[in-house]
Amino acid sequence: LADEPNEGQAKELRDRNEIRHRDRNHPTFVASCRPDLFAFHASFADVFAMDPYGNEEKFIDWCRRAEKEVLPHKPVIAVPWADTKPELIRLQAWTAIVHGVRGIIWYCWSQAGGGPLGVGIGKKPEQQAVYKELLADLKRILPGLYNLERRSFEVGPFHCLYTGPQGGKRYLIVVNTSEKDEDASFDVPELSRVKSVFRPLVQVPMKDKNGNEVKQKDGTVRLTDERIDIAPGKFIHEMKAGEVQVWRW
Repeated sequence: LADEPNEGQAKELRDRNEIRHRDRNHPTFVASCRPDLFAFHASFADVFAMDPYGNEEKFIDWCRRAEKEVLPHKPVIAVPWADTKPELIRLQAWTAIVHGVRGIIWYCWSQAGGGPLGVGIGKKPEQQAVYKELLADLKRILPGLYNLERRSFEVGPFHCLYTGPQGGKRYLIVVNTSEKDEDASFDVPELSRVKSVFRPLVQVPMKDKNGNEVKQKDGTVRLTDERIDIAPGKFIHEMKAGEVQVWRW
């Protein structure tokens, strides 16, 4: 309906939303850059989008605010910069996910006059490599992201999301938002009777019952999710700055 509207556009947004809704197959959304107006902007559309371009501290603050003010009523989309620093691409995506966003649109533009031209990742192989890995990881854990039972929580610098048990699988996502390595150790009630978990972001060779690596038709070794033993009811792990851990059980 509108990109970054101001307070004076209430009637315009309301009218546009009404016109679009004459076709019920087209949900509407508003993109906002005003955290003080999140609830106001969200009231005019079916889906709320926010574009927190900037550092991780700002990104976290906006995610928290949208989670509190919008998510109880409407879905949220995050719109981060496409060509931000490589180390922030992955961190911001997972931060948004643990705070409940239901979609991510990485934004770039090609502007003719009046500003930077061709902002994006077309000639930035380092960013391209990050996206290639990130999107593969997200695809691998999509079943967990679709789970309806969800609990977001924070423990110090660790931002976490539990989802389950749709499809018989439960997931725990933990993001270290700190700029330094941290030792994570905290209780997770959902793990109270769990002694081992799988780590879908860590692939290891699959082995048969005799301990031999399983080969695919092309001769390459088949990979599977790493399995580790844990202390029941606990998440204990040494995490690097910006690292993401995903556990499945």
